[in-house]
Amino acid sequence: QEGLIIQEETLGVCTMDGTVDSAVSALGYTGIGYANIDNGIGVGMSWSFTVPVDGIYKVTWRYALGGTDTTSRDGKLLLNNDLTGDTVRFPHTDSTYWNGYKSTDTISLSLQAGLNKIHLSAITVKGLPNIDYFHILGSGIEPAQCIPSFIFSLASNDTNYGTVSYFPVKEFYDDGEELTVTATAKPGYFFHSWSGEASDTVNPFLFEIRQNTIMTALFYPEGTSQAENAAGYATVQHDNGTPYIVTLSLIHISEPTRP
Repeated sequence: QEGLIIQEETLGVCTMDGTVDSAVSALGYTGIGYANIDNGIGVGMSWSFTVPVDGIYKVTWRYALGGTDTTSRDGKLLLNNDLTGDTVRFPHTDSTYWNGYKSTDTISLSLQAGLNKIHLSAITVKGLPNIDYFHILGSGIEPAQCIPSFIFSLASNDTNYGTVSYFPVKEFYDDGEELTVTATAKPGYFFHSWSGEASDTVNPFLFEIRQNTIMTALFYPEGTSQAENAAGYATVQHDNGTPYIVTLSLIHISEPTRP
């Protein structure tokens, strides 16, 4: 067939939430088997490849969706970590077993010359169907090694104390991509620090993402103080309304010199 087909467990497959299986009840697949994708919203699979020139390219997936539950298992499509607005439809393939295979409707994407990455993310709790392969039409297309991608989440320790924002806002971020997080305290409160996989006291804070990252902005009531040598802390409030930070300090005690 024209273009590039990327099978499971071959160059060009980036991530897969599931296993590669080859059950007898699912015969009809090509290659060594099929990608048996897990159940759950947000699970998915991604592929990486290069195209020779900028242009519009057409993509499809060959898949099977059997069983007695005929609910469609559709996915949202991301291109280079950004949502495309396309929904990939995976209707039931009319088989009680999982041996009925068909191709999805064709989706046209505007790709940049060089490296591109496509990600399918499930939008129902059923996850995605069994995927036999990904197919992109065109000449000179090659599978490629993947740049790791990560998810990011940001929150405030108390939304009554302050709010947070970050830029750019994406579903996924490539390894080394820069993010800026900003904390805005509400009247009567102050921003203290960032907690999580990336931590600092700078605000706004610019950092490079290197792993799945969850961060929390720590806000406290004005008048709260903290010891400089604190190793841990928690906020409490006196009966008269005065705020405090209870701190835990580390003290090093040297052993006496042995004779």
